[in-house]
Formats: sequence, structure tokens, C-alpha cells
Amino acid sequence: MRGSVFVLFAIAGICVAEQNLPEGTSQIGSVHTPRIVGGDTAEPGQFPYIVDMKMYHVNGQFISCAASILTEDFLLTAAHCCKVGGVDVIKITAGEHNVREDDGTEQLRSASRIIPHEEYNSNLFSNENDICLLQLDAPLIFNEHVSAIPLPSRFDEPSTDTPYLIMGWGTLQYGTHQMPDELQWAIVNYVDLKTCRENYASSPYPVTDDMICAGRTDERIDTCQGDSGGPLVDSETGTLVGIVSWGNKCAEPGFPGVYTNVAHFIDWILEKISAAASV
Repeated sequence: MRGSVFVLFAIAGICVAEQNLPEGTSQIGSVHTPRIVGGDTAEPGQFPYIVDMKMYHVNGQFISCAASILTEDFLLTAAHCCKVGGVDVIKITAGEHNVREDDGTEQLRSASRIIPHEEYNSNLFSNENDICLLQLDAPLIFNEHVSAIPLPSRFDEPSTDTPYLIMGWGTLQYGTHQMPDELQWAIVNYVDLKTCRENYASSPYPVTDDMICAGRTDERIDTCQGDSGGPLVDSETGTLVGIVSWGNKCAEPGFPGVYTNVAHFIDWILEKISAAASV
């Protein structure tokens, strides 16, 4: 979620009172436009690896993020989604499409273990290591609406010519609470780190080697508030290239989205999954 200039997507995220609403919904009014910040409505089951993620505070409010399914027991998301102060429980909805309707495909879980990267600290002027694993309280049941996304190889270089896919239930426009009922998706292009660093030269947060940038220069297309932790996907290989991390507002001209580069963390991911699974 992007809240203001150069902040992590979840820091000024959407936090609303639950007020006895159905599981996986918020009190924000229904929005029927098919656009997410330049996106389109997905087909049910089109992206079976994305899950809706809500961090519930002890006061009944929640903040929205997303995550990607790695195995039946583990999800991958952004560390800034995992380290929100005052969170009492993290609830997961896999197989989600329309957050205001029972699609008949949802699987509800909670996070039994939260494993943020040890070197991530959102209180400093750095968004490095913005990655977190979640272990679920019960395994997911894989089917056509719920399945894993493959990881890239260790230190894979990003493809400069391949379009990338972004998706989520985040806001349709920066600075508003207009959220879609149905999952949205869009296509963005790779932006090399040199260009991305030049674009963010005035940002207090550096664009580092463990990040990847993607956006569109021809149209205003981007992830936005509520999309944090969700996937950046190689459209040809279907692999998980990045994790929605930070940026300047949403779809601002000249400012691509900045994502955690998953290939740089393969060893960390495999090590943590192995250690957690053996406990």
C-alpha cells in the first residue's frame, strides 16, 4: 500500500473497523469500476496463487495486504506487512475473487508463524530486505482456484523484454478508499535499476540491488494501497519475480513501482521454510 510520497505501502495503509462484517471484507463501500489504477478485472481462478491477507489489531481494525502461495503451508509477502504494530492475528483467504461475495472457492487460514527477514527494519531510511514468510495454521488444499507459484532460480536476472503481471484488491486511485470487489490485474514493464535510481534520486529510500522496478510510461498503471506483499509475475515463465514493496504514491508519471527482487532471497526462503517445517 502506498500512503504518501516515498513511504512503504502498508505504513499509511487502509485501516478500518470490522463491525461484524463477513470474513475477508471491509466497511469501505462497493466500487464497481473494473480498473485498479489502470487494471482490469481478473477471471475467477486466473491467478490462483494470490491470497488476500488482513492483519487484525486488538481493537478490531485491520490493514489489508496480499501474499503469494509457495507451498500448502507457506506464503511469501512483504516484511512491512508482517511488522505492523499492534497486530493480534493475520487472517488469510486463499481462492478469493470477490471479497464481498462467497465465491464457494475460498479457503480461510491464519498465520501460525510470522518470519520477517532479520535485517528488515522499516524505522530506518531503507526498504531493503522487505520480505516475509508466513506459515499457516493448516495446509491449503490445492485445486484450480488455489495453487502455488514457482520461484525463480537463485540470482536470476530480470527479463528486460518480458511483460510482468501485477494484481491485487488495492485501491483504484491514490488517496482514496475506492476498493474493488473483484481481483484486479494489469501488465507493467521492467525498468532498469539505473533509470529507477535516477527517478528516485530525491527519495530518502535508496533503490538497492535487492530490488526490481516495474511500471508503464505510456499509461498510468501501478499497484496501490492494499496491494502490498502481492506478486510481480513473469508473464512468460509464470515465476514470482517480485513482491510489492514501495514507491511514490501510485502510478505517478516517472516513478515505477519498486519490488523486492525474489531471486536475491532464494537461499533465505528455502532455509527458513526448511527450518520452520522441521520444528
